[in-house]
Amino acid sequence: MGKQYTREVGVPVSLGVANAEGTAKDRARRDHIHQRSIGQILVYGLPDDGTVLGSYFRGTDLADCGDTNAFFKFRVPSDFTTLLFAVVVVVPGGSGNMRCNWHSTYGGCGQVYTTHQQSQGNHLEAVTLNEYECIDVSNVLTLLAAGDIVGLRFNRDCNIDDTVDALVTALMFYAEYR
Repeated sequence: MGKQYTREVGVPVSLGVANAEGTAKDRARRDHIHQRSIGQILVYGLPDDGTVLGSYFRGTDLADCGDTNAFFKFRVPSDFTTLLFAVVVVVPGGSGNMRCNWHSTYGGCGQVYTTHQQSQGNHLEAVTLNEYECIDVSNVLTLLAAGDIVGLRFNRDCNIDDTVDALVTALMFYAEYR
């Protein structure tokens, strides 16, 4: 099972806003890239350009040995001061180790779009068939500031270390901040 993230108030949250019983509710839109700022939780969905999971979700396909990408773009809310965590949520079509990389470029209005560039390469993430996997990408967003415009690329590359041997679907970017 993927990592469990907890809001400041102690309610477990995995993919959105928790209801009164502590059950996570999906807040991603399937029909286009969409930003929601709900208190201190941010959810950014992906366009419907890939696999349908059940009858409910679409995402971006990260093919086995395809060197494929999922792209996210968003603006950091004006009340942002500190990033608590940031994850990309994927659902693998097999179990094993997925080799992935992620890269960011960001800056604010009046700055060059490449003011900040950060990368994580050659990461192996243990994944399980059909389970939501929340992969921590916080390490490429360490210099965020309110108002920054962010581009994030999540990549699954073709490497012998990737043992999933199946399609992986990227569903969304999810973050929490203060």
